[in-house]
Formats: sequence, C-alpha cells, structure tokens
Amino acid sequence: MALALAWCAGVAWAQSAHIVVTHDDPDGLVDPGQVVRINFRISWTANHTLSTLLGDAVARPDAGVASNPGTELNMGQPSGSLALGTPALGSVRGFSLIWGPSPFQMPGTTYWDGLDFLWYEWEAPAVPGPFEFDFVFDPQTQGAWLNAGLTNVFKVDLTSDPASLVVVPSPGALVVLGVGAVFVRRRRAISA
Repeated sequence: MALALAWCAGVAWAQSAHIVVTHDDPDGLVDPGQVVRINFRISWTANHTLSTLLGDAVARPDAGVASNPGTELNMGQPSGSLALGTPALGSVRGFSLIWGPSPFQMPGTTYWDGLDFLWYEWEAPAVPGPFEFDFVFDPQTQGAWLNAGLTNVFKVDLTSDPASLVVVPSPGALVVLGVGAVFVRRRRAISA
C-alpha cells in the first residue's frame, strides 16, 4: 500500500505545465502606436483541474501601453477567485487564479490540452527595438498547482515560451534619419 501511494505521489509531482505566449501580428514587426493582442495559453500533462496560477504578464522592456485584459476562464462557482491583473506600462501585473479542491469544476479549468487564461492589447511605444512578452510566476507559489480530486492539490513545474515583437521606426523617422545621413556624407565630402 505504501509503495502504491509513493508511486501515485511521484506521478503527481512529475507532472508539468507549459505556457506559450503568442501575438496576432503576422510578421512580428510593428509600427509605433500599433495595437497587438498578446495571448497567454497554458496546458498541462495530466487530466486534472488547474487550481492556482499567480504571476505577471510582462513586457521586456516594460514600455508601451497594456489595456483590455481578458480571459477564457469563467468563474461560475463561488469556490474560487480570479483577478486578471492591472495594466501597468506594457505589462499586466497581478494575475491570480485560485480554485481550491471542490466538487464543482470551474468552466475552463479542465482544458488540460490548452486554455487561454489571459490576453491583453499592447500598444507599441514610439521607441524602436525588440520586445519580449512572457509570464513570470509569483515566487510564493513557485509555479502552477493542479487539483486531483477533492483533497489533493499538487505543484507542477511551470515553463514558458515567450513571444517577441520588433517596433520599427515610423517612416517619418526614417526620412529624418536618411536626410541626416546624407547631410553628414555631403559635409564630409566638402571638408575633404
């Protein structure tokens, strides 16, 4: 009996969860002021219920404007809590899903093959350059937690694949840069 319990616990602790971050821009190159939807999808390796996930959806560098967070989750039962977080610069800080063991299933938490738990709109800043979007879990929870029945809640390893975008200078800025480069070349030619 003890061996069977140890094996079951080992299987539970060996489970994992994975977050994939995507965006809806077809080529990954965006203009300043362009709005792009950033999406966070979680999947896990066992047919259990997602119980706890806390963290931040971060933009690196943290610039631009985040707005309109949304989720596929539906808090249909009073046994849990969901907070989408607060937009702050280009990130959404303070996402919180807590769903304890319950005879009721929260709609969406059993989709172990993939669940869009958070999305938001990101307006690209005027500063050009590369941007990365990732989910950083809360260090107190140390990952994601799953429910396996009414009393068994266990932690799983959580990994994440970030998404990238590149903000390109606006055409007006390129014209100014081009004129400046021509002026510098012409000045060098005159002084030579």
